[in-house]
Amino acid sequence: MASYTTLVYVLSTLPSTILSAFAFASAALATITPSVIISLAYRLFVLYASTRIIPAIRESGARGLEQEASLEDSDAAGRLLGLL
Repeated sequence: MASYTTLVYVLSTLPSTILSAFAFASAALATITPSVIISLAYRLFVLYASTRIIPAIRESGARGLEQEASLEDSDAAGRLLGLL
């Protein structure tokens, strides 16, 4: 019977726990400045780009670095880098 009363108690405190977690999350989002959000987005973009670039360099090795970028690459990132 103790497990049933414990379960009922946990279920009764669940709405207040969710409400306090939502209040905490909204307060955290309200205090974060736009510059912090932009910085986080930039860092995430750099992390994502490095996860794409480093394996490509490892696969092609030094020969891949010697080749010129062409505009006939199949993916959009290759075309963008070819323009740069």
